[in-house]
Amino acid sequence: MRVKSAGTLVFGGGTSAVEIGLRCPVHGLPFMRTLELANNEEFLGLATSAAASAVATAPPPEVADLAEWIKTSRASALDFAKTMLTASSAAVPVYFAVLKYLGAEKLSDSVVSLVSVVPPVLFLVALAIFALGLRPRLGRVTSESFVEFRAERLQALDRYVTYGLVAFVAGLALAGVVFALLVL
Repeated sequence: MRVKSAGTLVFGGGTSAVEIGLRCPVHGLPFMRTLELANNEEFLGLATSAAASAVATAPPPEVADLAEWIKTSRASALDFAKTMLTASSAAVPVYFAVLKYLGAEKLSDSVVSLVSVVPPVLFLVALAIFALGLRPRLGRVTSESFVEFRAERLQALDRYVTYGLVAFVAGLALAGVVFALLVL
């Protein structure tokens, strides 16, 4: 059955009734039923079995959300890798600017001066790892092998992003230690 809504919200109110004749699908006998309609509804007619089954088998909204998430997951990882590539490359000059501001040029033979070289190296390592993760790969892909190819590529991208992030965070942590030692 299809019911057309007029789009008006009503509290309470009367109803109208429509009598419809139906036929039992099992025994084939006719019978009558009364359909109660609210004031803002109108009886248009009986729905076809195809329309009724389409409504009954409509997928839940979570299925569409999952499909969208799957479709955009690679783009999210690539965007993160691009952002971290930029952050890693920007961290090197910022690190040296802060190091100069804190007076690191006075320390020539101390342990701090030896350790102070490691953070920019870690930032450059992170930059290289993120660049490798963003590098396109050439390969033969068929409709049968696409799912496997995509899974392998996403796992490789995840590894590059994880290793690059570890190198970047290690560089940040070590830079904090170097800055703290210079201030003390």
